[in-house]
Amino acid sequence: MDKHIENLFNVIEDNLYRDFNIENIANAGYVSSMQLYRDFYNLTGHTVKEYVRKRRLSCALSLVAHSDLSLVDIAYKCGYGSQQAFCKSVKSVTGQSPLEYKANDGYFYFPALNKGRNKHQVTVATETIPQMIKLKYYHTCLIGIENCAVDYLVSVTPEYKGRIFGCNGEQVGNRFCYELYIESDGDIPKTLINSDFKSCEIISEYKCVFAKTGCRNDEEEINTAWDYIYTVWLKASMFEQGSKPYFEEYIMKDGIIKKLILYLPVRKRKEHHKIRIKKCEEGVFLVCRKKGKNAEDNASQTVMGYLRSCYPYIIRNDMKFIVAVNGFEHICGVNIDKPLPLPVKSELEILKMDAGNYAILEGDCCGNNAVYENTLRSWAEDKSLKTESQGVCFAVYETNGSLQEEDVKVKIYLKLEKC
Repeated sequence: MDKHIENLFNVIEDNLYRDFNIENIANAGYVSSMQLYRDFYNLTGHTVKEYVRKRRLSCALSLVAHSDLSLVDIAYKCGYGSQQAFCKSVKSVTGQSPLEYKANDGYFYFPALNKGRNKHQVTVATETIPQMIKLKYYHTCLIGIENCAVDYLVSVTPEYKGRIFGCNGEQVGNRFCYELYIESDGDIPKTLINSDFKSCEIISEYKCVFAKTGCRNDEEEINTAWDYIYTVWLKASMFEQGSKPYFEEYIMKDGIIKKLILYLPVRKRKEHHKIRIKKCEEGVFLVCRKKGKNAEDNASQTVMGYLRSCYPYIIRNDMKFIVAVNGFEHICGVNIDKPLPLPVKSELEILKMDAGNYAILEGDCCGNNAVYENTLRSWAEDKSLKTESQGVCFAVYETNGSLQEEDVKVKIYLKLEKC
C-alpha cells in the first residue's frame, strides 16, 4: 500500500469524529489532493467523504447498541452536528430510527479498510463501449481458447487496428465458446461473414460504470485478478455487480496480446451486510474433507455423489450446504436431519455444529468466504466479543428452492464463548 494512502487511513481513524486536512496528508506524501482522492477511491471503492461517513456511523451505532449514552451525547461524541442529523443518517442507511435499531438484533458494521487490499489497482469509472460486432468462436479445448480466438481474428482481419473485447460464451455440446467484440461502423466485413466465426451481429453503443484492473496475458494471473476484483474488492466496496456483462479488453502490439484490462460492471450497493447474534441449536452435516487443488469441488462432489446413490430422498430443492476452511483443508457438506450410517474407510464423516451463541453475518452468494470471515472476526474484535479459541468460521449456503446465484444466500457463523 502506498505510504500516503496508509497515512490517510491512520489519520481518518485517529480523527474519525473531527475534521481533518487532506491537503496536509497529500503534501506529506508529495502528491496532489486530487491524486490522493483518486488513489483512495481506486483502492477502496469509496470516496474519502463516504468512507468517513460510514466509519463514523458504524462506531456511533455501536454506542447505540452497547451503551447507555443518550442519542444527543452519541451524536456530538461521534461528530454529528445535531441529534436530528444523526437520526437522519441512521434512518437513511438502516431504515430504522436509533431506538428501533437498539431494539433490533441486527447490527450495521463497516470495518476499517486498511489492511491487505492493494493486490491489484482497481479503477471505477463510467466507460462508453462503442458499437461492436459480436463474434462467437468455438473450440473443443477450453484452456487457451481466448488466445486462439484473438489469433484467428488477427489472421482473418490483419488490417483491423481497433479495440478488441472478449468474454466467455455458452458451451454447445463438447465445444466451448468465447465471444469477441470488435468496433464497427455499422457493416460486417465479408471476411468475418465467410469465416469460422459464428453468429456475427451488431451490438449498439452503451455506457456503464465499470471497475477495472489490468494484468499480464497469463492465465493464472488473469484468474487471480478476476478473483480479487470480484470476491475481495467488490465485497468490501460500496458497489455490487451490475446487470451488464463483464468482459476483457486485449491490448495488442504488432499482433501480439501484451496485457488485458478486466471490466466488471458495477452499481451502488443498495443494502449492507447484516450481522446478528443468535442462539443456535445443534446442527448435523454430512461432510467430506479435502486438500490441494480443487479441494472444495472434490469434497462437495464426493458428498453429493454418495447421497445420490445411497440416500437420494435427502437431496431436496431447499438445501443447506456447509463450507469451511481450516488451514489448507476444505470442509464441504450438506445439512441432514440426523446422523447416517457410513461405509467403513469412507471419506465421509458426520460433523456436528455445537449449540450455542453465534455471530452470524448474512450476505449474498460469494466465491470467497474469507472476505466475509474477515469482516465478521473484525466486528467481533471491535465489540470485544470472545470467540472460541479453536473455532473455525463456516458458511452455510441456503438455496431456498433455487440454485440461481441471485437466489442463494450465505450466512457466516462464528462461535462465541459468551455474549
